[in-house]
Amino acid sequence: MSEERQIILLLILVSAVGVGGVAAVTLAYRMPSLNGGVSIAGYEAVLYLNGTLHESYVYDVEAPGRYRMFYRTWDAPLVRREEDFTSILCVGIEPPVEGAYIYVKDYTGDLWVNPYDEGVRWEIMELAYPNEAGVFYPKYYAPGSYRVGYTFILYPPIEYDDEAVHLNLKLASEHLAYRDVKITIMDAGKVEAVYLHPPTLKVRRGEDRIIVEGESPEDQLLEVELLLKRDVLPEVRGFPSRVEHVAMKTRIANLLYSVPYHAAKVLRYASYMVLAAIPALLLTLYVSYGRERSSTVPKYLSYVPSGRKPWLVNLVFKGDIGDFDEDGLYATLLDLQRMGKVKIKVKEPGRGGGSGLLIQVLDTRGDDDYEERVLRFFAEHSSGGFFDTDEVKALLEEAKEMDYPPRRLRDIKRGLDALTSYRNKRVSSIFAFSGRGRVARLLLIPGSLLALGLLVTISSSHIWRETWPAMLLSFMGLLQVGVGLAFPSTLFGRWKGDYYKEKMEWDAFRNMLSDLARIERYAPQDLSMWGEWLIYGTALGVGDKVAEAMRRLKVEIPNLEDLTMLPVIMHPVISTPIVTKSSASGGGFGSTGGGFGGGGGFGGGGAGAR
Repeated sequence: MSEERQIILLLILVSAVGVGGVAAVTLAYRMPSLNGGVSIAGYEAVLYLNGTLHESYVYDVEAPGRYRMFYRTWDAPLVRREEDFTSILCVGIEPPVEGAYIYVKDYTGDLWVNPYDEGVRWEIMELAYPNEAGVFYPKYYAPGSYRVGYTFILYPPIEYDDEAVHLNLKLASEHLAYRDVKITIMDAGKVEAVYLHPPTLKVRRGEDRIIVEGESPEDQLLEVELLLKRDVLPEVRGFPSRVEHVAMKTRIANLLYSVPYHAAKVLRYASYMVLAAIPALLLTLYVSYGRERSSTVPKYLSYVPSGRKPWLVNLVFKGDIGDFDEDGLYATLLDLQRMGKVKIKVKEPGRGGGSGLLIQVLDTRGDDDYEERVLRFFAEHSSGGFFDTDEVKALLEEAKEMDYPPRRLRDIKRGLDALTSYRNKRVSSIFAFSGRGRVARLLLIPGSLLALGLLVTISSSHIWRETWPAMLLSFMGLLQVGVGLAFPSTLFGRWKGDYYKEKMEWDAFRNMLSDLARIERYAPQDLSMWGEWLIYGTALGVGDKVAEAMRRLKVEIPNLEDLTMLPVIMHPVISTPIVTKSSASGGGFGSTGGGFGGGGGFGGGGAGAR
């Protein structure tokens, strides 16, 4: 594939990753929150400073015959009469349908049901939790929308000093998702400041009320913290206690609480920008450092471009420069057979029907470092003058019954791994400059955002709902750079001298060998040409195509079947891992309120359905 096509493909893939990340975040925000077929479309609350709280929940039921209870729980003690401790008094419940039973199960577990029915009472007693109020409909709710209303009188802890009164109310902590939230705080003229938890909620002031709007995902904290004028204290129900510097403590606590949210917002916008910037940065790197001079090379080439060693062709010209694989070993063995330094022979099929391979080393002197490694390996691991693949397979089978593999097997597998993952940076550097380091440096950008997102998340237990988009998008940015790293390193580097032209010639030669219709046009009598084609085709990963054409044309090369079966028989020997008894068995491992800032409010709980 030409470099122009490579960069176009890369930009398409990288952009697709970015678009996919943005789409995932967008869909997650817009997806309706259904908890097993029920959701809360709207939550409205009206709070009076005297402690009266009116709540309204609109349930959307989609699953028929599944739900018969809508309820509201509290973390604070729920009572049915005024007590001498911080508590919440339920004074009214509005059922959504006729025939529904309203109930209150207080903090002691005592249950009140209206209208009274002993059978219904026992059912509710089994299902409801302490500190729970709700409505029970024995016939189950049909799909549709239902409104449930509650009226409570709050007796919260209150902090005050000579200048201000502090009230922190937690309206929800464990609940279904509230798609639309509207909280109205009456007597706005008596409120000095409002702090919202989370701070992503919107607030606006009217003449006599303060309105808070937004949404509350499942189990997210929903809290309003108020600083009131000092003269309001006698009007507020609850249990006051004197705390010095109330206003300062409230402001500091909320500043510390809001910083992670603002940081999450900045990180989210920054991650969007990074996803858009990475494709542009990759294109800039290509234009600045990777674009090669144009060379004219035909699409198909029928001759071997140069007389380079097959292993070097595999190392430099098959894929990315420096990436060596087992095809390089197969091609080298075929070339050594051609030079008379090894002899390759397929054994007669055994009783199981499979054939093994014998490799005999006739001359241990190679022309270069890699050839000498190959010859030395097969000579050292020969038995009776031959390297026998059946012997290796037998050792692999024997190892399955052992706790530790035999040393001979470990040495053979280690040697084969070294021969099929050969690295020679000195040789690779002769042909091209690698640009992979330039691309790798881009990992710092999304990686830094991801690390910051994790730090912000760790800093606050409530913030993960705000930081996950930034972390997901940052991860997608890392994936974008990872796609760039997966492409050939020369895409962002340059070939030296005329080696880029030679690379294109090897690509053209591989194109020809991959096309059976073209390769079959050539006469089978030129045995040296077909021998070269088989060797270099194997080095380039298309040796099977050449072998198939040779069989069809009945090219009469000595030991053709032995040569063409080399990769087929050797591959299982190379790729099969060592498995022992120990490795096969494996193993495993086995709201009291009264606080300042987010999460310190009185109340908690929230709405649910069962």
